[in-house]
Order: sequence, then C-alpha cells, then structure tokens
Amino acid sequence: MLLIAFYGLFMVAAAAKKYNEKNDRCRYCHFLVSTFEMGLLRTARKHFAGGDTAWEEKKLGKYATSETRLVETMETICKKNSIVEIGDYQGLPELEFRCNALVEEYEDLIEKYYYKHQSSNMTQWLCEEQTKRRFTFLSLSSSK
Repeated sequence: MLLIAFYGLFMVAAAAKKYNEKNDRCRYCHFLVSTFEMGLLRTARKHFAGGDTAWEEKKLGKYATSETRLVETMETICKKNSIVEIGDYQGLPELEFRCNALVEEYEDLIEKYYYKHQSSNMTQWLCEEQTKRRFTFLSLSSSK
C-alpha cells in the first residue's frame, strides 16, 4: 500500500514538473516574440543606407522583407532593453539565457515566419502551432 502511495506521489510530481517546464517554455517563447516584434517595430521605418531608394529596391528588394532587416531585428532579440515595459518578466538574466537557447533551436522557424508568415500572429504561429508540432514529433521519435 505504501508503495502505491509513493508511486502516486511520484507521478504527480513528474506531471507537475512537466507542466512547469511547458509553462516556462511558453514564457521564454513569449519573451522571444515580444522582443522580435519590438525589433520589427524599431526597424519598420528604416531603409537601406544608400541614397538611391529606387535603385536599392530594384536591386536589393524591399527593405521590409530583406535579410538586412531580419539581421537587425535578430540583434536585439531576447534582450531586456528591447521591451519598453519589462515589469511582467521576472528573473531577467535566466529569461534572456533561455530565450537565446530557444532562438538557436527555432532559428529556422523564425526565418520562416519572417519571410512567409508575417501577416499572422507570431505568438500563435511560433509558440503554439510550431512548438506543438515539434514536441509531438520529438515525443513520437523518442518513444520508438
């Protein structure tokens, strides 16, 4: 009987840990999205540095969807000073560290969002839909 009680307690603790890890991952992803979107806002009115905008757009494409803008946006991703209101985020050093780990893991998805899905909600697209797909795939492949 005591063994069953310990097993039940272990299962509850394992479920709670998994729940906390999922919530933490969501928190890091939301911070990633917030800083990425602030970077997009910060670079929204910028353009290529040259003086001939018509030539630049013809030869280099639109700045709004350029690799240059993506790089400039990525330079400030996961940095606390990228967000004006930082009050909701506790434990900033760890948050920035974990967020950067997510950027490394999701780099291909961030680029895919930037080039093909900017019209959609990034939080929903990245933090909910894409993350769920990745976890489902990882869970299925690790159970084999």
